[in-house]
Amino acid sequence: MGTARDRVMLTASVGLSAAGDTLAIAPLATILAAETGSGFAVAAFFGALWGPSVVLGSVAGRIVDRFENVRLLTVVSLAQAVVAASMIVALDSIPALLVLAAMIGTGNAVAQAAEFSLSPVAAGEDGVARLNGWIESSRYLGMTIGPALGGLLAAVGHPQVALAGNALTFLAVVAIALSLTVRRHPAVSEHGSGGGEQAGEARSGFAVLRRTSSSLWTTILIAIASLATMTIVWPAMPFFATDVLGGSAATYGLLMATWTAGMAIGSIGLASRIRPERLAVAAVAAIAIQGFWLGLPTLLLSIPFAAFAYVLGGAAHGAKNVFV
Repeated sequence: MGTARDRVMLTASVGLSAAGDTLAIAPLATILAAETGSGFAVAAFFGALWGPSVVLGSVAGRIVDRFENVRLLTVVSLAQAVVAASMIVALDSIPALLVLAAMIGTGNAVAQAAEFSLSPVAAGEDGVARLNGWIESSRYLGMTIGPALGGLLAAVGHPQVALAGNALTFLAVVAIALSLTVRRHPAVSEHGSGGGEQAGEARSGFAVLRRTSSSLWTTILIAIASLATMTIVWPAMPFFATDVLGGSAATYGLLMATWTAGMAIGSIGLASRIRPERLAVAAVAAIAIQGFWLGLPTLLLSIPFAAFAYVLGGAAHGAKNVFV
């Protein structure tokens, strides 16, 4: 079990990493939207940045199980700092930006897995839920501050400052990792760690889910559809903020920040207020509310109203995550 300082520093590292990533997103997305006028280019950017966490999730898990996690987090974060700094000189090359974004995303997949794995070791058996709550709160805080500041820097003509800030947050994570006393050493599973066995376990899990509860299975499918919709929305958001609402990169950063701020609000303490047998209904209701407030600003075109609606939509999004 780690010390109280370990738990504070681990929580801080997650928040800093989230702030740095979202600090860079607003400038890069608006630059791509302005230079190309193409939603495909912006979608490619988000795919490059977020796709590795999905595609490489299993691989990242195996890497985390084979190497000491603090050392792994240090090496990966240092590499990400170098890649993030390289984006400053690659702003005029869209292909280079996409490649560098994919490299950042690949690092995120491994670093996040390492942070998740360190959490229970640092917390001890009785403190995992509490530490995870602090970590998620820190992540949401970073995701609220980052886009607002990044959008503002892009709007006043200093996207390079935002990208430099992203690189510095990775260096801060390196410093935090080096200061940790807690360690998670390589794990050896008696059943092995092959991809085929993991895929078999995943298929078995889905089969159990289908047999156990039709309401849970239906809720999961609806939640997946909701997530797919959100991934469609994000590449369109820079164009909505600038071309439709008549705003700037700062507007885009504001809308991202208000949504994640709403998520933080909606995720706090809601699960305990809903009876277990009502969680599926509550999750579907939250998804519907999320969609309503996401869509309404496209009918009432106003930046202040969009920001207000996104707080409410984000709150429903955060609640849905808790219920699911």
